[in-house]
Formats: sequence, structure tokens, C-alpha cells
Amino acid sequence: MLTIRRRGKNFHVRGSIRVGRETRIVKEHSVGTDRRDDAEAYRSKLEAELRHEILHGRGGRTHTLTVADAGLIYIARPGGVRSYDLWRLDQINRLVGDRPVSQAADAWTEFKRRRCSGLSPATVQRFKGTFSAALNYLAREEGFDAPKLPRGEKISNKRTRYLTSARRTGL
Repeated sequence: MLTIRRRGKNFHVRGSIRVGRETRIVKEHSVGTDRRDDAEAYRSKLEAELRHEILHGRGGRTHTLTVADAGLIYIARPGGVRSYDLWRLDQINRLVGDRPVSQAADAWTEFKRRRCSGLSPATVQRFKGTFSAALNYLAREEGFDAPKLPRGEKISNKRTRYLTSARRTGL
């Protein structure tokens, strides 16, 4: 059971959650408010999230985290992201940012249908690469298995080269 107590101006929460044989200990930390009802709401939400995570295992967080959360955590990673990846993440977030990570494959299919029609296969692969990188980084940070996105069509990155007319006649 988690408890709240006032320490100085703000309330703090601490305690443990037990489900079956598994126990999670929550270190004491500030709730960030001086109002008791807000602190109680925070405590009950944290307790519910921890119980859900214990019950559903490593993949339990995928139901509460969204695609937008994956993008935000990916942007805040050490080293940051490039401006073109930031733009792609913004495009992804606008269309499917509210979807939970557990539905990443469906989110990618919808994004591809709504945004990528008429784009070259290489551009679609760039969007998929950025989307997948954000999901993989979130999975590594939060400790769950990254969801797999459906495979797209194979693209050839061979360059088309043209000969000048002088070189054509010389061969």
C-alpha cells in the first residue's frame, strides 16, 4: 500500500505494492503539490499503474505508453535527433500519436495509408526507420520488448547512371 505524508510544504509518497508473490517498493518521492486531494489522486494512479505492470509483465507498459511518448523520449535521448528526424516524428505524432505502443503495427499501417500514399518507397522506409527507432529506444528505456512493424516492400538502392552521348558511341 502506498502512503502519502507531508514533508515541509509538499506531500510525498512511499510504500510498496504487492500482487501475488511479487512486491514493488516505491522509494519516497515528492508528489509536487501541497494539496492533499491532488496527492491522493497521484498516489492512487501510481498504485494502479504499478499493479497493472505487475499483472501484465514486461509488456504491461505498452498499453499505457503512447506513440507520442516514444517520440518524446527519443527526442530527449543523449545526442538528440536530426532536424529531418524531428520533422518525421512530428508527422507521425500528428496522425497516430495517441495510439498505445501495443498497437504500433496498426498505427504504422494507418500512418502509411494516410500519409505515405504517393511517396517513393525509399521515403516510406525513412518514415518507418524513424518510427521504429523511437519505439526501440522507448522499449530499451522502459524494459519491454519492442513491437515489430510489418515489413514493407523491398527497395533497390542502386543508382541509375546514364552515359553521355560521346561515351555511348565509343562503346
